[in-house]
Amino acid sequence: MRLRVVKYIPGGLYGFAQSSEEDARVFFHLTAFDPRGGPPPIVGEEVEVEVDQNSPPDRLRAIRATRVRLPESLNGDVTRFDHNVGYGFITDESGAQYFLHRSEMPNGEMPTMGMRVSFYAGGAFGKNKPRACHVTVLERP
Repeated sequence: MRLRVVKYIPGGLYGFAQSSEEDARVFFHLTAFDPRGGPPPIVGEEVEVEVDQNSPPDRLRAIRATRVRLPESLNGDVTRFDHNVGYGFITDESGAQYFLHRSEMPNGEMPTMGMRVSFYAGGAFGKNKPRACHVTVLERP
């Protein structure tokens, strides 16, 4: 069945996927993901899921999850970041902006303006801007 990742907990290596708000969530562990590479699951991405037939209907569990499309890695610069609220924006090489939350930074590092980063684009934040996910620092200003 084709679902979207709706939640991923990096510290626990697990998350949930579902097709719509009304449908039951399917639990997955990172070990269920196809090991072809790429980042950990990204909220909003489509996955093809095989559900354990022995799991109860109210506690569906994935035994296999395959990405429909491998996410593309992008590069960009932190153009704004407010340390008081913990978020800001990255502008990629094409000029597109991505919402950046401090939880996407490695090891709790706080981004600074001008920092060069690599990231994956995730589902939209609010109505306009996609989110930057799984950010890696390339250069510090």
